[in-house]
Amino acid sequence: IGLCIATLWPSIQSYAGSQLAVDPTILMIFLSCFGLPGFNSATFIMGVIGDRWGLRASFIVAPVYILFALILMLIDRKLGKKTVR
Repeated sequence: IGLCIATLWPSIQSYAGSQLAVDPTILMIFLSCFGLPGFNSATFIMGVIGDRWGLRASFIVAPVYILFALILMLIDRKLGKKTVR
């Protein structure tokens, strides 16, 4: 999961920066405080799925989380909630 998120982190930070009119340092703290616990729950869910259906099945969690984040960004874009700096 770390590799998947590491490649998306700059995109998430850029998107958040365009949506929130805050200092970049505060933005990084905000993303760390709220993003990391969300993606850390993925390891717990992967463990539960792995125990129940096997390790191979548990690897679907990371793409599902990333797809969920993409859907949320698309919904936000469609609703036009973009702030103007």
